[in-house]
Amino acid sequence: MLESLANLTNLLLEIMYDDGFKLWINDSNALNVGMPAGEVAYNVLASGPTRESANYDLYILNNARNYLRVGTNVIAMQVHNIQLANEDCYVDLRLRAQIGPSSFGRPPVGAMRYMPPIPRPRFGRWSIIRSNPGLATL
Repeated sequence: MLESLANLTNLLLEIMYDDGFKLWINDSNALNVGMPAGEVAYNVLASGPTRESANYDLYILNNARNYLRVGTNVIAMQVHNIQLANEDCYVDLRLRAQIGPSSFGRPPVGAMRYMPPIPRPRFGRWSIIRSNPGLATL
């Protein structure tokens, strides 16, 4: 549960996926990768090259306050494959909120205080990390 939006700057999405996805945060379409804007049916194919990587990609969503709210926040995803017959559709993600200007960077090791994890969805990793300046994992 998010207690305050003060000092939040950006959201950092680290995601491993195959082959395209649409991400919503609190009913707002925040990011489309390999997918068209707007509503799409469940059987629409991802566009672009097939993504067959086991690496996480980083996407920066500017101005975290445009997406988050005090209290409970909801993330929804729609994951699409590039071919209907392709059986390797997957997603794994982590969403972090940046606290303070991005020029501060990550705080030194040991400067973060870990809070108990909050319930997580089936495919995501969720915990809260507080630091100032630094990053908070939601």
